[in-house]
Order: sequence, then structure tokens, then C-alpha cells
Amino acid sequence: MTQTDNTNCPDELTLARSLQGLTIDQSEIVTHLENCTSCQLRLDQMTTGHSFETARDEWQRREQLGPQLSAPVRPADIGSLGDYAVESIIGVGGMGVVYRGWDLSLNRPIAIKVVKPDQSEKSRQRFRRESQALALIQHDHIVSIFATGRSQEGMDYLVMPLLTGGSLKELLADRPLPPREAATIVMQIATGLAAAHLVGLVHRDVKPANIMFETSGGRAKLMDFGLVRSDTESGLTQADVICGTPEYMSPEQVRDTENVDARSDIYSLGVTLYECLTGVPPFRGQPLEVLKQHCEDHPIDLTRLNSKIPQDLETICLKAMARKPEMRYANAQSMAGDLQRFLESRPISAKPISQWVRLQLWCQRKPSMALAVGAIFLLLLCGTTISTFLWTRSEANAKKSKLLATELTDNRERLRESVSRFQNKVFSEEAVHWQMSREFRAAMFQDVIAFLDEFATYEQSRSNAVGLDELSEDYLRVVLSAQEVGEAAEAIVAAERVVHRLSPLLLSERPVHITNWHVLNQVSRLLIDVQFLSDPDSPGIGRQNLVAGTISLDQLLDICEQSQKNAIRAEPTNPQSQFCQISSEYIRLQLSRSPDEPLEKYLQDLRDILKHLTALRLKLKDENVSLEITKLAARISWGLTRLDSTAGDQSLDALNLMIRKSRDLILSTRAPVTPTDLLLAQNELIRAQQAVKRNDLAKAFTAFGKAFVTISELIKIQPRNREAGLLGVKICADFAEAFVLDKNLPAAQQALDQSLKLYVPLIKTDPKDNELRKIGIEYFCRYGELSRQMEDHEWTVKSYATAAGDCLLFWNPEPELNQWAFETRKHAVEQILDVIDQSPMKEHRERYETMLAEMETANR
Repeated sequence: MTQTDNTNCPDELTLARSLQGLTIDQSEIVTHLENCTSCQLRLDQMTTGHSFETARDEWQRREQLGPQLSAPVRPADIGSLGDYAVESIIGVGGMGVVYRGWDLSLNRPIAIKVVKPDQSEKSRQRFRRESQALALIQHDHIVSIFATGRSQEGMDYLVMPLLTGGSLKELLADRPLPPREAATIVMQIATGLAAAHLVGLVHRDVKPANIMFETSGGRAKLMDFGLVRSDTESGLTQADVICGTPEYMSPEQVRDTENVDARSDIYSLGVTLYECLTGVPPFRGQPLEVLKQHCEDHPIDLTRLNSKIPQDLETICLKAMARKPEMRYANAQSMAGDLQRFLESRPISAKPISQWVRLQLWCQRKPSMALAVGAIFLLLLCGTTISTFLWTRSEANAKKSKLLATELTDNRERLRESVSRFQNKVFSEEAVHWQMSREFRAAMFQDVIAFLDEFATYEQSRSNAVGLDELSEDYLRVVLSAQEVGEAAEAIVAAERVVHRLSPLLLSERPVHITNWHVLNQVSRLLIDVQFLSDPDSPGIGRQNLVAGTISLDQLLDICEQSQKNAIRAEPTNPQSQFCQISSEYIRLQLSRSPDEPLEKYLQDLRDILKHLTALRLKLKDENVSLEITKLAARISWGLTRLDSTAGDQSLDALNLMIRKSRDLILSTRAPVTPTDLLLAQNELIRAQQAVKRNDLAKAFTAFGKAFVTISELIKIQPRNREAGLLGVKICADFAEAFVLDKNLPAAQQALDQSLKLYVPLIKTDPKDNELRKIGIEYFCRYGELSRQMEDHEWTVKSYATAAGDCLLFWNPEPELNQWAFETRKHAVEQILDVIDQSPMKEHRERYETMLAEMETANR
């Protein structure tokens, strides 16, 4: 940049007019400014610190809009329209431009809305329709119209009062509104809408951005009738064009734009009231996702987001937002009346939504899931009723006569078929258990176990040389299904049932089928692993230690040892028998390892076991055994990687190859490859974590990327898979930490954004999952810490405030969790106060100081 001769610099007036896009030779001034530091300094002073580049963008934008205006009639104006002086641009929308102007005849400020010159004839028709609509309505809470006209250049314009009190959207940018203030504003707009509806107009775009305030008096006024629809018009809206703003559109605006009536505006006003009270719209996300949520989902109750919202106001809001139009207020005046009654502390006419109605609405939103759950309960009810009836009758008949023994056997066989059909539905690949909350899913497994327990009272183990005891097989299916979806407690209970039924076979002298030894070894290893070992990377149900169990470690070890020996003795070349032997060896190694034992010997033992697994996998064609081998190999490889970093990548590469071979084998059977994809993503995550420890960030970023791609594809297929979702959250969060080490804070923030996007659907599926809630709180705190490093005070406060709020949403927390929630919430509020002291947000300090004092008082 060079300093030009000051004698060539433009004077203040010329520079000001250049900022307004009116200079005859603007390009010459722009060129001059690019090379003149003194003029750029003057420009910064005139634009209150805006950079030259920002001002140049403004010139270009105004230059595009300039042809609409006639020459100015006053020196400081940017142009004129008819008899009106145009002072400045207020805003630019998709269809038009709004100018600040002055009515020279009546000597008053005005706002002038002009259609952009590049708009279609349909847009111009909509603009004229807005003028006609506003002319029909005279109401204190609808923006009135002063005049309409057409400029010499042929541009249509609309003259309205100038409202300088700002919009409701701007008011909500910092905070939600107090309940009474929100009710007052929405009541005013409801009365305005009632006047519009009375003359047959439907606004179709009610939202905070279209609600403005007067400077004096602060009255709210509804504006922007560009999408208005008359009862007598139908030609300007195509059936396949969605009109409105996604976050505020009613379900009927999404489904059938031709059949939208005044109740659609009531829905949008209800959404606006929801945002006023909570600070956020009820549905957020990508536009198509938001539209789908309006049609299918129920908004979170307002009192869960803000416990201080009065119940009557929540009832009014949720009634206005009912998905079915007939369940909303009949008209806007009725809604305004209820809001007026609330403000006067009188009973409202609306009634809270009952639990029965909520259930009906849920069934309507999720018909397939409701049908599946209903079918499950119906099968349970029918099965229990039939079984009770059959058992009672059969036992009574058996006591009367041995001749009825055959009938008893037949009834039991029919009951077994009923149980089998039920289990096929519950545990099939298309089952609904991924879409259930953990509480409901656990109850479902408990009901199945109780059902099988009832049946077991009439059945002794019938294991023989033919195959596995049928009831043990039923319990085993519960074990495997519960293990797959992470229900550790139920998996352990069902596994112990299998042990109790099959362990007497160890003392049997009659022939026993080898499948019994394989299953007995499998469930005994699972019980030992979950209750007595600790490995955070173990595939399957994890290390939750939820159930102590009723079988001692010594008993389980003895059963594990004897069952694998019997399997090898019966069929030494059987791959599953060999796997039982290798995995039992691993269990023994883990339990017998002494703290004094040299690390190298332990590592060598692990390598030997891994070598045996690899050799066994190479000759295997059974996809189920292959997956079990791969899971154990993954566990050993990850342990080796952490203990011996020099051979880490080589071990992970070999594991990757094994996982992919198992994946191909499973894929050939057309079975879901979910377990192998989870292993692939976890493998790359561990590779990335090890690279971060070695400070090899380039390799870490590559591995994080591969892990994220793999888990993203799996989540697309199974969006409610909790294990996949949690792994995706972990991958993105660790990715963010790596970016922090690389001092790339924007990338770290983006990675944490993605982590929270994966977390939100999980907690929405199961709000009562305390484990998920705790993870989310920790990540919101991390987001706040990162935002603070980036000196983004607003997001720092929002993140810590979210974490503090979520600390109140635990369901029936235990004392330890209660204490953790209190300490975390206190930490979050303290961080907010610290940030407020260092930022221009001092007006919020009193609120958080009060919150901190209330917390400490309650804790004492």
C-alpha cells in the first residue's frame, strides 16, 4: 500500500456519497482508497471501524440496488422515490429492499419497501397482493400502509410507518423472555391476526423476524404480508411450492399448501410463543429435517427446558401447536382471550394434554413402532394368558389321570411354538428394540426372562446327544440380543439361567452333544469377563458391572475349564472347540497375571494367543465363530498397542485385515455387518489416539477421518444404534482434542459441533439415560472451554449454561451422581461469571450470581 498525495484525496462529502453508492465515478474512488492509507483511516472513522473490504462489499451491494432510485432531492440522501426522500437502506430480503425515508409532504419518517428489479412477475404480484392485504386491515397490531406507488423506473413500492423499536427476533437473540412479557407480545399479535383472519387473510409466515416494535409504547406489530393468502385466491401459490419459514411452518403448510387456513397462523404463533419462553424454536436442524419434525414429532415440554414457565402458559402454547388443526384454538381471538386470562390471573379455557392423549399422538406419529410394540405386548399378554390356562388345565388333568399326559405334552409343544414366534419377532433384524429407550428395552428383556422362567418350572433340562436343550437355547438368544443392544444386567441374568440348566451335564455319564459344551463355555466366559475383568475396549456389552451375579468366580472358572476340555475331547478339530480353548486361555491369563510379572512375558503370552486366533480365523468359514474370534483378537490387539507402541500400527493393520475378512464373510450371508463396522471404527480411533500420544498429528488426523467415515455410514443405516452413536461422539470429541493440540481451534470447534450433533438424537431417543446425559454435560463443558480459548464469549456462556441446565435433568439420580451434577453445575456457573467479568455481558451477571447462591444454599 502506498501513500498518495493528499491534494488528490476526496473531501468528506464525496467520500460519504461514495459510501452510499452514488459517486459518478465510484471505481476511481475505490482505486484511490485501495492505495491511500489516510483515506482508509478516514473511512474507518466514518464507518465506526468497518474495514475497507467490508465497505467495498457494501458499495457493490448498493450499486446493484441503485438503479431503482431516482436522483436525490436532498444532499445527504441516497436517492428518491416519487415524493419521498430515501435516506438509507434498512434491509435487503429475497424479494425486495426496505429503505429508510422521509415523507416530504407530511414531514414524517417512513419505511419504503421496493421490489428488486430482477424479480419475476409472480413476485411482483405477491408484492401487490401484500399492498392490497394491508389496505384491508386497520389494527393497532398490524403494520399499516400509508401509500403505494410506482417509480419513474417502473419499480413498485409500498410506504409504511417507520418502526425503530427492533424486531422480536433481535429481542430473543440474547435471552428468552419473562413469561408475562412473552404472553403480552403474543397476545397483541394474536389480536392482530384475528383482524386479518376476519377479512379472509392468512399470513402464512408468522415468526419473530416479522414482529416489530414501536419506539414509543413498545407495541408489537405484525408485518411482511408477502405470503398472505385470501380465501378467494388460489392462483399465486403452486401446490408443489412450500411457502413459509421451516422453523415456524404448520404441518399442513408442509403437506398440503392448498388447504391452509387461519389455524396455520395459530400454529406459527404457538411456535413463536415457544421460542419466546425457551429461547429456541421447538424444532431445529436442516430445513427438510425440521419440516419432517413438524409433521411427526412432539415438541419437548416447555417446563423441562425452563421450570419457571407457568403451567397455564405451557398449556396455551402446546394447544396452539397441536399437530392436528382441529385440536388447536378455533381462532386467533380465542388464543388472545386465553393469554389475556393468564395475564389477569384468571383460569384459562385450554386444558393440559393428558397422558392418554399424548400416547395417542405418539402412536399417530410412530404408527409402525406403535404397531410393533403393541404386537409385542399382545403376544406377551396372549402368551401369558394361554400358558396359564393350558398349564392349569393340564396339571389338573394330569393329577386326575395319567391318560392326559399326552395332552399336556401337546399343549407344552404348542406353547413352545408361541414362545418361539414371539422371540423371532423381538430379536429379528427388523426388531424395534433399537428405537426403544433403555428403560423400556430392559423391561422388555426382563419380561421375556420372567416368561421363560415360568415355563422352566415345568421343564427340566432335556439335553442329550441330539442337541442343545431348547429352553437353554431360548435363554441364550436373550443373552446375545441383550448383549448386542448393551443391556448388561439382563444378559447376565439370562446367562446364569443357561449355566444352571447346563452345568449338571458336566457330571452326566450319558452322551452330550458338543453344542452344550460350546454354549456353557461361552456363557461362563461372558459372566467372568463382565463381572471380574476390566477392559474398556471389550466389544459387546461393556464393563458396566451392573450385576454382581449369584455364581462365584471359582465356580465359573471350573465350569469354563471343564466345558472347554470336554469340547476339545469330543471334537478337537472343530473350530468352535478350538476357539473355546484359546479364549479360555486368555481368561486364565488375565485372571492369573501378577503385578510383579515382567511385562515382556505378558506381552509374549498375548502375542501367542493372537497368533493362534489368526491361524484359526484363516481356516474358518462360519461367520458367527469368525466374528467372536475377531472380537477377541481386537481386544488383544488394542491391549498390545497400548502396552507396546513400537508394534502398534503393525498390530492394528493386521487386525484391520482380519475384521474386513470377517465382514466379507458376514456380508456373503446377507446378515448386518454392524459389529464389524463398529470394530473398524474403534480400531482407527485407537490408531489415532496412539498417534496423538506420539505427537504424530498428521497420522492421527488420517486415522480420525477414517474412523469418522466408517461410523457415519453405520449411523446412517442405524440412526438409533446407541453403541454406534456413542462411538461417533467419542471419535469427534477426540478429533477436536487433536485439533486443539495442533492449535487449530476453529477445526476443533467444528469437530465438537459434530460430536454434539451425534449426541442430541441419542438423548432425544432416551431422555432418561443418565449415562448419556452425563456424557453430554461433559462435552458441553468442553465446548465452553474451547469457545473461551477462542474468546467467543457468547458461545462460552451458552455452552456452560446448557451444561448447567442439563445437570437438572437427571432421572432419579443416585447420591454420587447427584453430587457430581451439583459440582459440575457449580463449575459451569462459576465459569460463566468469570467470562462475564471479561466481556461486555455484565447485564447477565446478577442472574448467574443469584443462581450460584441458590445452589450453595440448597446444597447446605
